[in-house]
Amino acid sequence: MTDIDGTLFTLHFDLSLCTTEKDFHKRLKRFGVPAKKYPEFIEGGGSAWTHILTNETTGDRAIIVTIRNGKDKENVYFLIHEAVHIWQTEIKLIGEENPSDEFMAYSIQNISQRLIEAYKK
Repeated sequence: MTDIDGTLFTLHFDLSLCTTEKDFHKRLKRFGVPAKKYPEFIEGGGSAWTHILTNETTGDRAIIVTIRNGKDKENVYFLIHEAVHIWQTEIKLIGEENPSDEFMAYSIQNISQRLIEAYKK
């Protein structure tokens, strides 16, 4: 018997979730961002943020979602919101100009599920 990964599609960037500024800085360092160029953990004082990064040397891409600790139910809503930004980034990267409604819905569901599962860990 062989298990099969049911992933809807493969993202064209590394995706991670950080719930603390310390972990966020570790991710940025690992990705090669100089400390003097670190962005705010969450810009504008919100509850969550999607950081879209491109390594200028290697061309590698990463998305880091940051979220403040809070009520789990509220954070799920913020993670779904950030999943839409991730989806929008992916669609631009693959050059998709007119994705179907079903493709969009399943993709955002899949990305949301990944974020929520990572948050629960």
